[in-house]
Amino acid sequence: MTDSRLKTWGVFCSLTSALCWGTTFIAGRWLLKDGHIDPFSLAAIRFAVGGALLFLISLCFFRKRLLAVSIGDLATLSGLSLLGVVGMSAFLFAGQARTTAAVNASLIMALGPVMIMILGAFVGERITPSIVIGTVVSLFGCAMALRIIRPSGVVLSSATFAGDFLVFLSVLCWTFYSVFSRHLVARLGGLTAASWCAVFGAAGLIILRALWPGDVAIPPQTAPGQWTVVLY
Repeated sequence: MTDSRLKTWGVFCSLTSALCWGTTFIAGRWLLKDGHIDPFSLAAIRFAVGGALLFLISLCFFRKRLLAVSIGDLATLSGLSLLGVVGMSAFLFAGQARTTAAVNASLIMALGPVMIMILGAFVGERITPSIVIGTVVSLFGCAMALRIIRPSGVVLSSATFAGDFLVFLSVLCWTFYSVFSRHLVARLGGLTAASWCAVFGAAGLIILRALWPGDVAIPPQTAPGQWTVVLY
């Protein structure tokens, strides 16, 4: 594949990823705000289905590399999955169920690169002035879009604070996962690491759902539209 075609393919994959990631917030918000499903059931189903599919793909095409992971690396991946899968998903969906603004979750999640840069600076990552300027502008823009920064000053809305704070905790989990998994992912390969994290994370979310004392809400079999959105 030539460089131009490789670049085109990369842009296409990036745009497709952004489309899927962006519409996930809308789909999740629609399911949660009307009580079609509870946050922990949604998170557990998401990774049980997605994790199984991802692991199956890895098993079919990268079987040798997938099964060659050491016990020590598996233990590390299981710990990382508590942050990158269990914590990220549970806090995200719980926050989406409580915030009144559908766009808030996606904007707060956009703070991830800013937080990754800050944490990365403490663990020896090289930070250039252009990166600092870009992240500051990004942070300021998100704060304005969320109406935290207004002409009258800094304002925190009590109507969305609880949900927004839970989504922020989701970003925090993803930040720690991204920074501390970097070297392991580079050594094992992204697909291998993601497959094992998805499996461990799905198990963790299923256990969390089973132990959580809150109410359980699952779409009925007579609601294929809701199940279609869940599977999406």
